[in-house]
Amino acid sequence: MKNLLPSMLVIASCALSGCDQSSTAPPSSIAPAAPTQTASAPVQSRAPAESNVSEARLLDDLRSQDFDRVIRTMNDAKRAQYAGHLTPIFVGFWNGTDLRGVDPNFLNHPRIRIEIADVLAQQEKNGYQGLDKAAFAQYARGLITSNDTQVANQAMLVLGISGSAADMSLLEGMAEDIAESRFRAAVIALAHNCNTTSALLDKLQARLNETWRKDFLAETREKFGPFRVCPSRSAG
Repeated sequence: MKNLLPSMLVIASCALSGCDQSSTAPPSSIAPAAPTQTASAPVQSRAPAESNVSEARLLDDLRSQDFDRVIRTMNDAKRAQYAGHLTPIFVGFWNGTDLRGVDPNFLNHPRIRIEIADVLAQQEKNGYQGLDKAAFAQYARGLITSNDTQVANQAMLVLGISGSAADMSLLEGMAEDIAESRFRAAVIALAHNCNTTSALLDKLQARLNETWRKDFLAETREKFGPFRVCPSRSAG
């Protein structure tokens, strides 16, 4: 499956966490279905070898339990031209049904589990069938106030992909956080989500006091506009 979401989300994640990247919610049951493209995602003839992340590399990194190394590899998977061959592996991790020799405690650590949610949320957005985006959003929702800034920021990005209309007010509040990284993550999430209206972003921009924050919001809206694929609403 060709990745259609802009690599901007990966760039944003790297910028917020430096590409380093408690309790966890119970896994949601997902049936790993074969990847099926949506109308907006035509089938591409791509072999798994075109991806720069192999199954062997992913598993080797996860078994190392090195957070920085694992998150760097996951970011590579998100930006790869093809990552569909890895999706069933991530589904097994998320469900806890096929751990491939990886320590379950490591997989359930919030820093790793939110990254798995991010990968699967992006694949669901790209048209991979059988993935429950509501489960990813629910997990992310419980982490956006985490004291671990990397986890909280990544959770906001997941909500930007999979969150419902009800999550937009939550992200809007986070976009007014004094902390720069939280502000940036929330703005990126809002600008990417199809439930965000132009009116909401206009009002948020009017409430921001610092010029650089206003500029960042304006620039982010402009960048994400062409990439949002919304069924009944144009980009805001």
